This record gives sequence, C-alpha cells and structure tokens, in this order.
Amino acid sequence: MKRRTEHSPAGGAWRAALLSRSLIRGDEDGARHALGGEVAALLEAPLDANWLYTVAVLGVIAAELEHERAAAELYPLLLPFGNRVVTVGCGCVSLGSASLSLGVLATLLGERSAAVAHLEEAVRCNDELGAIAFGAASRQALARALDDPARAAELRREVEATTAEIGMRLPGGLIWFP
Repeated sequence: MKRRTEHSPAGGAWRAALLSRSLIRGDEDGARHALGGEVAALLEAPLDANWLYTVAVLGVIAAELEHERAAAELYPLLLPFGNRVVTVGCGCVSLGSASLSLGVLATLLGERSAAVAHLEEAVRCNDELGAIAFGAASRQALARALDDPARAAELRREVEATTAEIGMRLPGGLIWFP
C-alpha cells in the first residue's frame, strides 16, 4: 500500500486507506498528525474518480479523532456529494452512502439537525442499496446523534439484530472500515 501512495494517480485514496489502517491499529497520534496534511493535499487534489472516496474516508477519520478543524474543512467539500454512493477502484468497492460521512462530521461539528438528516439519508440509501453493513453503521451513528433516547435504543436494537444475523461486529469507534 505504501508503494501505491507514491506511484499511483490514486495516491490520495491509498494514503487515506493507510491512515485508516493506522487508526484501526491504534496509532491515534500518528493518524492525527497525518490528517491535517491529507486534508491540505485534498484541497489541491483533482476532482477525479478517487476524490469522493478520499474525502469520505478522511471525514470518518476526522470524526473518529474528534478533529474539529479537519471536520470543518471536510464537511463543506463533501456536502454537495451527500446523495452519492462512495466507490473506489473504478466502482469495484463501495462504501455506501456519502451521507454517513457527512452525518458523523456534522455530529462532531455540533450540527445536530443536519447530522440527523444526513444519517437518516444514509440509512435510507444504504437500505435501498442492500448495503446491510453500511445500513447498520448508519443506524449506529444515527443512534449516537439523536436526542431521542427511545428512538436511539430502537436503532441500537436494530443494529444488534442485523450484525448478529450477518456475523458482523461493529466497532465501538470507527463507523466503517475503508
């Protein structure tokens, strides 16, 4: 993966995936340090087939790290693409609705009503796609964003049922793994 970050036109997407992997492996300090540079590089990156994947992954990482400055930069970039499905590798891999990333960013930024709207859209879109795992992740994030304890509890029950049915364990932190 490291070699691909240097030699691929999709270097930003590969770096975002590596950053995600670092975070999953517990290197929060390294991920936090690298995130600012990746956000700055994204601002200069071409709007190509890998851009949406890169900004969506960086958005989830910013939310996981509670990096408000990065979130504030990424949210407006991603906002026009909330109705899109995130893919990479010429559409070989899908990460579900871009609204999931928008929702976790809005949650971090304290924009509760926007977060709920984005996450409800992510649930709808992912369910429509048949993206079961991303539907569960969207429900998990929505439960965290809601001020309604009863609805949040119902969403958590749905997540538990879905993840048990498909043999998946959603992490306590990261929303999805790019």
